[in-house]
Amino acid sequence: MVLDVHFLLPYIQAKLKTESTDLFLHSGVSELGKGAYSKTYLVKSSVGKLVIHVVQDSHTIEQFQNAERRFFLSQFLKHHPKVPTALMITYGQVEDTVYTVQEYMPGKEIKHVKDEIEHLQHLAEIISYLHNVNLRGGGYLKFNGDKPEGIHTNWYLFLRRFTFFWFKSIYQYVTKENISESLSSESYVRIQSKLKKYFRKYKTYFEGLRCNLLHGDLSLGNILIDGKRVSALIDLDFSMVGDPAWDFAFRDHLHKNLLPLYFSEMRGLGVDIDEDHFRFRISLYEPIIKLAITNSLKRKPNINIKKDLAHIESMIDNLV
Repeated sequence: MVLDVHFLLPYIQAKLKTESTDLFLHSGVSELGKGAYSKTYLVKSSVGKLVIHVVQDSHTIEQFQNAERRFFLSQFLKHHPKVPTALMITYGQVEDTVYTVQEYMPGKEIKHVKDEIEHLQHLAEIISYLHNVNLRGGGYLKFNGDKPEGIHTNWYLFLRRFTFFWFKSIYQYVTKENISESLSSESYVRIQSKLKKYFRKYKTYFEGLRCNLLHGDLSLGNILIDGKRVSALIDLDFSMVGDPAWDFAFRDHLHKNLLPLYFSEMRGLGVDIDEDHFRFRISLYEPIIKLAITNSLKRKPNINIKKDLAHIESMIDNLV
C-alpha cells in the first residue's frame, strides 16, 4: 500500500530544507489520480501548485533510480526552454515508497490531433527542437555530470540487447505462469531466430543513424495543451538517445497530421531529411516497440500475448 501523502509531507519538507530550498508546503492536498502502485497529488505551496507523485512496489531500487534520472533530465532541460516540461524540484524515498515533487503544469490532454492545427504546429516545433539535442551513445539515459548520454555506445547495441531482453522476459513469464499456449518453446525459438535475422540485416543501418534526445512515449496523454499552445510534454520516463523516427513508431495519431509539419521544422533547423527513409524507419521500429509494450503489459488480465506475438512475427516477416 502506498504511504499516505500526509505522512510523507514532513519528510519532503525536511528534504527541501536540507537542500536549502526556500519553499514551504501547505496543508491543501487533493488527489489527481492513482495507479495500481502509485498516487499523484496536487499540493499547495509557497511558490504555487506542486505535483507530488508517490509509488510503492517491489522494485524500490529501480523506482528510485527512475526518479533520479527524471530529476537530472529535468535539470538538463532547464537549459532548453523550447521544450516545455515540468521542473522536478526534489525526489526521495521514505521506507519503501519513492516520491517526486515537481511544478504543476496547466493544461489538458490533447484529444483529437486532426482538429488541433495550432497545437500541432507548436508540437512540431517542440519535437524537432528536442530531436536536435545531440547526445552521445544510444538507449536509455545515464548522466555523466550534468549532461545525459545513452547507456550503450550506439543505438544498435541498445535495440538488440533490449529486444531480446523483452522477448525473454515474456517467455519466462508464460513459462512460470504455465500458459505456454501463449508462447511455446518451439515458437520462442522460431521468433528468436527471426529477430536475429532482423538484426543481422539492419545492423549496419542502425549503427549509422544520427541519434539525438527522444521523448520516448509520445502518446496523446503525455501532451498537454493550454489555449492554442502546447503547455508541456510530460512523463519523460522513457526518454533516451536514439533515432528520431522511434518517437513516431506505433503513434498512428501523429503520422498523417504531424509528420509534414515536423519535416518542415527539421529542414528549417538545417537538417537534410529524407521523408521516405524516415517513414521506413518508423515501420522498422514498430515490431520492436510492440514487443516492448507486450512485455510491459504481460501481467494485465486483458492482454492477449499469443495474438500480440503473432502480430509482431508478421511484421518481422515483412521486414526480413
